[in-house]
Amino acid sequence: MRSFHVSLFTIILANTFYLQAQTAEILSSQNMPLEVNETSGLALFDDLFLTHNDSGGSPKIYRFTAEGKLVDAISISDQKNTDWEDLAQDDTYLYIANTGNNLGKRKKLRILKVDRSFQAPVQAEVIRIAYANQKDFLPRKKHPFDSEALAAMGDQLLLFSKDRLNLRTHIYQVPKQAGDYQLTSDLSFEVQSLITGADYDAASQTLALTAYTFEGMQYLYVAHEVDPQNLRALRFQEYIIPLNPAQIEAVKVIDANHFWVTTEAEGKGFPKLMKLSIEGSIALRTIEAN
Repeated sequence: MRSFHVSLFTIILANTFYLQAQTAEILSSQNMPLEVNETSGLALFDDLFLTHNDSGGSPKIYRFTAEGKLVDAISISDQKNTDWEDLAQDDTYLYIANTGNNLGKRKKLRILKVDRSFQAPVQAEVIRIAYANQKDFLPRKKHPFDSEALAAMGDQLLLFSKDRLNLRTHIYQVPKQAGDYQLTSDLSFEVQSLITGADYDAASQTLALTAYTFEGMQYLYVAHEVDPQNLRALRFQEYIIPLNPAQIEAVKVIDANHFWVTTEAEGKGFPKLMKLSIEGSIALRTIEAN
């Protein structure tokens, strides 16, 4: 009987260590300004973090320090925050994904292109998008026509879908130029989760996504050695983010193994800026394109 107890203890211990090995490590956690209690995007310019609030918030970009001190709020004078969901950046511009579409009823989806110099009055060029195969705009809880994660890669933007119906993510390639575009995609990944944030770092060739499940689990997906000319070769490694409950909706790549993420305020708490590491971690699984 004693050997059975020892064996059972060994199995439980081994499983615990294995689960820990598949988990991203939280290296730091910093309170963010309460003004961004629904933080939903993240960028980094000149040592200042940029974020915005989720749907219904003011059309503002908030800048804050790594210590969580609010520096200023920049109003986008000619736009509304219908449902801002993510930020992407390149050397010249900031891109705002006004693409949230929880109920699948929106017909005016936009990506806002703002010069990062933020010269007042700050105005946006508009990239208007629509899903080519969406014919039904009746509100419903589960559908494939929502996208909340945006990344800049070379001369294009990548928009990742949040598919509550099939729990997959499609990648839509969108030009950076203002105009009207019909979105189509033949590239998807069976993530079995809901994608909320994205970022690409050209220096380390690293693409990262954040996600959650209906059960409240939080995930980080990381693709290394990304070839922008061959997205079908993407291979995402899946890691648990050990934070529950939480609402993580933004990610910023630091390097191949380190990432910033933000989480919305829970109850009467503060929104958080967290630094994650996957160095030494073992991925839960590898996800390839379908």
